[in-house]
Amino acid sequence: MGPRDPAFAERMAENRAALAGALRSAYLKMFISEVRVSQDEIVIARPVSALENGVAVELPVKEGAVPIFDRKWCPEEASY
Repeated sequence: MGPRDPAFAERMAENRAALAGALRSAYLKMFISEVRVSQDEIVIARPVSALENGVAVELPVKEGAVPIFDRKWCPEEASY
């Protein structure tokens, strides 16, 4: 069995798809705590601290980009 074998290639594709779904789900769970769906709206709840940590990591910042997340910048809750 080698990488050119159709059965092997199919199994690899299935494994990659399963891994991608698991990683995507785990990544979303880091930033989304709850999703409520009603007939009128979809509400996505998220912990603000997780979002702050996600954007405030000490990474190189491009010139002209906002380097930090400042909660005072938007003092009122957004209305959706």
